[in-house]
Amino acid sequence: MQSTVANTIKLIKNNSDLGRKFPKEVIPYLLKAVENSDAQTRNDIENQIVKIGESAIPTLVDSLEISTGFTRAMVAMSLIRIGSLSVNYLRTACKNNSELDWIADYIIREIEGTKRSLGKNLEFTGLQKVLAG
Repeated sequence: MQSTVANTIKLIKNNSDLGRKFPKEVIPYLLKAVENSDAQTRNDIENQIVKIGESAIPTLVDSLEISTGFTRAMVAMSLIRIGSLSVNYLRTACKNNSELDWIADYIIREIEGTKRSLGKNLEFTGLQKVLAG
């Protein structure tokens, strides 16, 4: 397994700047490599996972339950970066596994934002200033 992790890290380092998009099947190997890599490589792995996009979401959400440390943080950030496409899958995963509630709630809040109004007066005044130029 160690050679698989080393080969995955080498693959990421050699291809991170080439714009290559990996297939979703490599995600488990990428996640395994996270714990054994330096900060730059973890960043490259995250970028590769985000490039995979929507097809990465099921694997990422499923890995939230079993991952820890850097891996869990990177999975959460990848889902946040993939964005609103992750929300429905996260909500479904919470219904099936209550232990994911807190992290799924956090990720969803980060994706959707707080959605708090600034207040009618502040919004109007800000808009007036912008329009006045």
